[in-house]
Amino acid sequence: MPLFLLALLAIDSRVLLDSGKIAGTEANGVASFKGIPYVAAPTGPLRWKPAHTIAPWNGIRSAKDFGAACPQPPILEKRYGIKFDNTSEDCLTLNVWTAAKATSERRPVFFWIHYGGDVAGSGSMVDGSALAHLGAVVVTINYRLGAFGFLALPSLSKESLRGSSGNYGLLDQVAALLWVHRNIDKFGGDPQNVTIVGVSAGANNVAWLMTSPLAKGLFHRAIVESGAMFPPFEVGRAAAEQAGVKIFGTDITALRLRSTEEIMASSGAFEPVIDGWVIPQSPAQIFAAGSQANVPLIAGSNADEGSVFTRDLPLKTAADYRAYVEHQNPAAAATLFTLYPASDETQFHSAASRITTDYMIASARSLARLQAPVNAKTFVYHFTHTTGPLGAFHTSEVPFVFATDPTSDLAKAMSGAWLRFAATGNPNGGGLPAWPAYTAAADPYLEFGDIIKTGSDLHKKEVDALTLLRP
Repeated sequence: MPLFLLALLAIDSRVLLDSGKIAGTEANGVASFKGIPYVAAPTGPLRWKPAHTIAPWNGIRSAKDFGAACPQPPILEKRYGIKFDNTSEDCLTLNVWTAAKATSERRPVFFWIHYGGDVAGSGSMVDGSALAHLGAVVVTINYRLGAFGFLALPSLSKESLRGSSGNYGLLDQVAALLWVHRNIDKFGGDPQNVTIVGVSAGANNVAWLMTSPLAKGLFHRAIVESGAMFPPFEVGRAAAEQAGVKIFGTDITALRLRSTEEIMASSGAFEPVIDGWVIPQSPAQIFAAGSQANVPLIAGSNADEGSVFTRDLPLKTAADYRAYVEHQNPAAAATLFTLYPASDETQFHSAASRITTDYMIASARSLARLQAPVNAKTFVYHFTHTTGPLGAFHTSEVPFVFATDPTSDLAKAMSGAWLRFAATGNPNGGGLPAWPAYTAAADPYLEFGDIIKTGSDLHKKEVDALTLLRP
């Protein structure tokens, strides 16, 4: 067949990837392909190894159902009612939605990294159909979580050709971006126009990827929703390795023979590591030097970020509130009591929530201040629409970004802005008030709420103080 005809091939529910053919489903003009393995299963000897290329398959592989979620504790079930009935270490799959009619369309790619604290979540938590219908090719991914994704050990570093360990979850995200680079044109997507989008821990991962040389050139825009990256929670390789030894010991051979349940039963905090390879040095230093990815950026926060985190805290007395604040930031407790005074049970919860909220606002502002000198197409938002008793809670903007309710004016406005940004690097247009690019002097933002409007100096007194106090 002539090459020009190949380029114009129609897209239906069957697609030929570099690893084999898949069959998805089609509904209302949108084709969906779910549970596509993008690397080999990280099981057995591949547990705690960088992602390996998957072996090609023969025949047609079904892509009609989401793959298993990665092993995780029931954090999201307790917080949001999200439950995954099927979990497995064989979980490195991704999902694609597209309304393109031909491979030549080259639509912008919307690459979503889920929330869940890097210990929970799945790419199945959102439906990309509406965004695909509006013009994007949507990709959502699973990546290794918790100890499976971020355990560092001296023995793991020793066996690595790079002398590092601990960033397997980030390596999965890079591998998924490489898959997009190789295959997304088969779905009508443009591998040279990829926007990475993350919420909460996913947002932090977006910022980490902006500092990683392994991700360089694999994405072209970035959206950070409700991240807490800057100043970042940074852990060096040596400290991460010693923390891993305290939990799991040093015998990696025996550790790879343990069951999934045994690994899950071992408690500990696992997060990305400054390992000298995936993350070559402190992300704060990389951003301060202007050496991060030179891409357009949207960063923002919600008006009630802290409500889901603080609603169940036993804050009944002033002593309870004081203990909570002192635990969060012992060195700054006195300042926090002044900034966030409270005298009864209702105020204790409200004040605790506002501290978390303002930390998120401070993080978005810090990220924008560091990115704007590198790329002038930097924009800040604040989401204020109230959804139930928890207000504009952490992650509550996600259904609006994905236009889950296509009749909602706010969903139309927000998803439209995100898609224009993905297409051009500029979210303006579509009848929105003019959204000014960020500058530190003006400190502007666009509020997405019952009224969409511009503002500046959001919670300036508190944010200025928290920027200095952040440990």
